[in-house]
Amino acid sequence: GPLPSGVHAELGVETRNGLPLWTLRAGFDPPLTSGPLRSVLLITSEDHQGAPGRSIEVPLTAQVVPDIQAELERLVFAGPTGRAAAELHSLLAGQRLRITGVEVPEAARSFLAADFAPVEADSSGTSQRWRITLAARAPLPEQDLITGQLVVRLDDPQHPSVALDYVIHPR
Repeated sequence: GPLPSGVHAELGVETRNGLPLWTLRAGFDPPLTSGPLRSVLLITSEDHQGAPGRSIEVPLTAQVVPDIQAELERLVFAGPTGRAAAELHSLLAGQRLRITGVEVPEAARSFLAADFAPVEADSSGTSQRWRITLAARAPLPEQDLITGQLVVRLDDPQHPSVALDYVIHPR
């Protein structure tokens, strides 16, 4: 049947043990936004004389995630000298990253410092995982909660930067 918008599919057949084996390869067309995607593919058939046969509906589902993720998704800590760390990594097989810098928002630079280091760097300075650490220096602003985003700069033309949220409970 006709393909839904934003979906690509290919139906193939091969002979195994003298019998036809049909395979369907399908996916969603980029660019994709994060979150769940759903669609239904309709496969129609006909008999030897060309008369319509049975139709099959095939559900197509996906959970779209970013190519680069952090574990933990948010840096959270308490206290005027607290610290937290997260590891940044790619979900693309074989991709190695190089962080070129981590930017703290200008308004927070007097009391927050960020650092980064490869977990297992190769000779070219790339790594599959990078540890990003955020540390506070007293005194912290007189607030109940301090929130913001670090900007992690990467040497990657497809993903030049990644945002990493933080939450600090000053106490």
